[in-house]
Amino acid sequence: MLEKIKNNFKETDIIIKKIESIYLIYLETLVNGNIVNDICINKDIYINKNNLIKVKDYKEIENYLLNGFIIFYENNESIYTMEVRSTLDRGINTSESEISIRGPKDSFNENFNKNLGLIRNRIRSSHLKNKNINIGKLSNTKVSILYINNIAKLDKVNIIEEKLKSIDIDGIIDSSYLKKYFKNQTSFLINSANGIDYSKVEPRSSKSDSISVSETLPYDVSDKEKIKEILFRQTEEVTRSLRWQKQYAKTVAITYKNSSFQSYQHQMKLDVPDNSTTNIYKAVMTILDESWKDESIRNIGVRLADFCDSRVEQVSMFSEVKEEKIDKIEEIADSINKKYGGASVMPASIKVIGKMNRGNKKSLK
Repeated sequence: MLEKIKNNFKETDIIIKKIESIYLIYLETLVNGNIVNDICINKDIYINKNNLIKVKDYKEIENYLLNGFIIFYENNESIYTMEVRSTLDRGINTSESEISIRGPKDSFNENFNKNLGLIRNRIRSSHLKNKNINIGKLSNTKVSILYINNIAKLDKVNIIEEKLKSIDIDGIIDSSYLKKYFKNQTSFLINSANGIDYSKVEPRSSKSDSISVSETLPYDVSDKEKIKEILFRQTEEVTRSLRWQKQYAKTVAITYKNSSFQSYQHQMKLDVPDNSTTNIYKAVMTILDESWKDESIRNIGVRLADFCDSRVEQVSMFSEVKEEKIDKIEEIADSINKKYGGASVMPASIKVIGKMNRGNKKSLK
């Protein structure tokens, strides 16, 4: 357990002292130094198990440390704690250079430990690390690099550390003395802290790997005709998006969530990749007949996947002409629907697809 604490709080302000057989563990910037010193001198008075809190596991140890407690560690079965929190708001004034309209009003002062404690008080995580460096041949000023170790790029942290170590100066009075040593990097660090990034935005492909739409219904629906109407609207939407991408889908699926919020889905592979609303809706109706469990539905959706850029099939000359005509009709319908919204125009054949599938329901095996 002790090694785990050392590893997880490596490169922080953690202090581990051994007094006889007991280890005292605490974060220097969060505790009251006077109380800690008094504990070291009068340990027999303080280290009384009746006055201490029993610690059960490592998670509790980390939580206590980050909240200004001191840990008394003897072995893995004997770990206790007590509060020795420092009052960080004493002597801390409202910021004058950067006035905050909302949020905390406190600001940094000249006390290093209080400044670091303020940050630790906001970010209570063992992932917050700090590397301390002394700069200035005469002032020997302590400078700290703070970073979140599971977010920051450690190679960048090391570059900053080496840069600070290479600074040759007599004294550091405030942070402005460091500005000239970072040159253009200063602006980069300030912008990064404020969420500003001027790097080039690389365009992403407008094509998706899958297209889906789902709808949470305002009430449970068990009427199959109502479900068909919903699925038609969704099919019309996803196939139109697919045609805008100039692609064809090989897989069609329906996703369900019943009134008990249990989710399931059913899919089928098309013999020929397609993007026609009519043909995809036929597949959707087939899936509905095979997969719907005659239960109330609260959420339902349609998903298309496994896209390709062309419809690959062996067809006769006459069927090829027919498909070209269908594609042209749907292209015109898409342009009208895009201009006037919704499903202003749709093939008449879609109206009878649902009826064609009645009586053909297959049970799921």
